[in-house]
Amino acid sequence: MLKRLRSATLIASAICTSLLFGTTGTAQAADTPLITRFGSGDFLAATAWEHSNYGGAYLQFFSDINGCSPTTPSHKYDQLPQGWNDKISSMRIPGSLCGGYAFDHIKRYGPMTRVDGNIPAMPAGWNDRVSSLEVLYAWWWPTAT
Repeated sequence: MLKRLRSATLIASAICTSLLFGTTGTAQAADTPLITRFGSGDFLAATAWEHSNYGGAYLQFFSDINGCSPTTPSHKYDQLPQGWNDKISSMRIPGSLCGGYAFDHIKRYGPMTRVDGNIPAMPAGWNDRVSSLEVLYAWWWPTAT
């Protein structure tokens, strides 16, 4: 009887723990992990979220190069990781000298929009549309279309 009671107590504890800790968070697609690290290096170039206002799963873009300047090359991300194509709804690009371009197609091709600083919602027409990204020195902006 004592063994049966102990087993029932352990099962009840496990259920309570899973209910307490396992049901929090944001709903997300099965193919999108909550946090994805993309690129090489130790320096954060940008962060993108699947929902507006920095909500849901997020993608961190890393680079071998720290920051942006006239003498550093741009950080190029020609194709987003699996599960992230056409899912970005908000972004942050750290550093006052950094900005970026979000592209409609892979390999930084097609229509683009300028993104810099904190973007709680992608510009009109760009929600869930980004397929590639370039982060660069923000004072060299060509005009985006």
